Amino acid sequence: MKPSGLTPGNFSAPIFAAAASAMALRNVALDAAFYDLPGLTAEELRTLSNTRHEEGAILVAHPSGNRRIGVERYEDYRALRASPGKMLTQFAVAGVGSSDLGAAALARTLANVTGRPAGAVVAGFGAEDLVSEALGGFFLFGAANRARHARQTLRHRLGTMISELSPAGSALTPPLPHQFATPDVATLVRLMTDPDRRIDLLLGHSKGALTVAAALARVVRTNDPATIARLARAQVVTVGAVISFPPEIPWVTQLIGAVDALGAVNSRFGLPHRMVPFAGHHLNTGLPMHLDLRSELQAVIGA
Repeated sequence: MKPSGLTPGNFSAPIFAAAASAMALRNVALDAAFYDLPGLTAEELRTLSNTRHEEGAILVAHPSGNRRIGVERYEDYRALRASPGKMLTQFAVAGVGSSDLGAAALARTLANVTGRPAGAVVAGFGAEDLVSEALGGFFLFGAANRARHARQTLRHRLGTMISELSPAGSALTPPLPHQFATPDVATLVRLMTDPDRRIDLLLGHSKGALTVAAALARVVRTNDPATIARLARAQVVTVGAVISFPPEIPWVTQLIGAVDALGAVNSRFGLPHRMVPFAGHHLNTGLPMHLDLRSELQAVIGA
């Protein structure tokens, strides 16, 4: 079912008409370049393009056609936790420069594949955060991920002596899971450490993949067996970045486009991954050389 008559060929006019300000228009343009905005209805586009949530907020996208406004908004983890109904079991994190629109569009794609609501952890404010996210996000998080991978390799080779060291290389107690975390990472950690929540699937695109990996690494460092055992059953899917994950998280599928130059910058191609032929970094099905996330997810999770 195509929402509100939007198709890959005619989506641009209603999407850009939804923006009520210059900044909203820039956010729409940026999100339309990377995410499958035609998966959102015209009313959802109008609402989301003119709202701004703090980093770490959560949007809940229901499958297409379930309701007139199929995206619910929560300011933080506590608001989501206090909401009635079944607890969410799947979450998505969008990448560099994404606003509420991009976050919701990525979660809508996931919800449509699984047939269940998906939570989107807001990772930025869109165009106004693009430079800071690109520098402090994709590249800084990428460097941190490479450092974690190096530590994991050392620990594996040198045994328990190195495994007892903190990330700083001294025999100190590891930091608390929320300490020094960015808001989106902190929100993910709270979701992951909720003892009543089962997490089935985590999806990250671009910088969002690094955010998921950073949150999982923090949780693993808590050495809480029950929490780690719950997360070890979750399926993790990354798109647009091949990166390192803690060995305690075994069910990881990494996808990257064969012509994804942006993703290649922060990828470790020696790790297991699948190269998607003729695909770039973007997921918008209305643009050429897109990565068809829906079909790839269907193949990964058997939907």
